[in-house]
Amino acid sequence: MPALFRIVQDDCPPIPDGASPIVKDFLLHCFQKDCNLRISAKKLLRHPWMISAKKQMNAAAGKEARSPEGGSHTFTDGKRPSSNYNYDEAVLKVQEWNEALKCELLLFQSMSC
Repeated sequence: MPALFRIVQDDCPPIPDGASPIVKDFLLHCFQKDCNLRISAKKLLRHPWMISAKKQMNAAAGKEARSPEGGSHTFTDGKRPSSNYNYDEAVLKVQEWNEALKCELLLFQSMSC
């Protein structure tokens, strides 16, 4: 119940204190409640933060793709290029958040019966 109340009352979920201004801007676009004001996923992909992240990943992929002989190869081993963004940790956090929301929803549903 508290989670549902906060969704309605708060403008957006808490944004980490260490988030840069460009990340905060991106997240605020994502958290826009009014669907008429919310920008599309296609436009979000053109956000400066996403463009910057894509450039960083491409640069890292280019460095890792070069073999010691100076040639290149594709990533057939399934490994992601390294970056300063911890993808696995982010996925885990999202899964934890989804699980917490699911528990709150089940609790709310059981209380309303």
